[in-house]
Amino acid sequence: MWFLAKDPLQFARCGTLQVRPRGLDKAVHATVAPTEEQLAVAAAGGGVYWLDGQQVLIPYGVHDFVHTPREGEDWDFPDWRRKIWPNDWRISHPVPAPDATRWGLVPLSMHQLTGTKATFSLREAREVMQRLEDVQRARWRSRRTDAQELHASRQAQTPPTPAPQQEPAAPHTHTDTPETAQPLTDPELPKPPAGTAVPPSAGSRPGGPPTATTRTPTDRDEQHPAPVIPPLPQHPPLTPAAEALPGTGRRKGLRNVLRQLLRRKKN
Repeated sequence: MWFLAKDPLQFARCGTLQVRPRGLDKAVHATVAPTEEQLAVAAAGGGVYWLDGQQVLIPYGVHDFVHTPREGEDWDFPDWRRKIWPNDWRISHPVPAPDATRWGLVPLSMHQLTGTKATFSLREAREVMQRLEDVQRARWRSRRTDAQELHASRQAQTPPTPAPQQEPAAPHTHTDTPETAQPLTDPELPKPPAGTAVPPSAGSRPGGPPTATTRTPTDRDEQHPAPVIPPLPQHPPLTPAAEALPGTGRRKGLRNVLRQLLRRKKN
């Protein structure tokens, strides 16, 4: 069925689509949103064409989709030329599929359609559509390769995460635990020389009961007994007689004489 491209009710524009068929130069194809009538004709197996001056526009299906990032891919390209690469499309031909997002149009001149014969042929239009299908998989692979390279370059530029610094160990302080505590022992008293009297300890009296300061045996004393003190000598040590100072005997004799005189006077 034929429609006029200048009729807005029969030709609802949806922008343009940049294409590059295999072996051909880059081109820009117009896209349209088909009407219900045009969809019904295509579903019934009929052909839909638009006449645009000396050109004929032959439709194919455009299925828009967004690439799903895979592991090891970055699709947020920094340059503006590749920012739209996540948004891609695939083709359905020779007749647009019912679920197509929009219809793309292959422009051909009347001379290309008729050739040297007076018959209408879609051969060249279908060749262009096949070339578009041939390059779409290569286009997808190329874009995914660039996404992988972008991810790898960012990983190479990212500095390695520094390892967490370990806090210095606190200085070891020696503390005696009940298992390792050193027992307290009384200092060993020096042994007195032979023949010297040993004074009694401060907290006890000879032969008397223990005073408040007298230590009682404990478990620690049983484990570490006190040093043995030798017994007191039976006789006091012999001390030499003090030598009389010169003049002391004379003084004592005068005192006795004076005392006797005083007694006589009193009597």
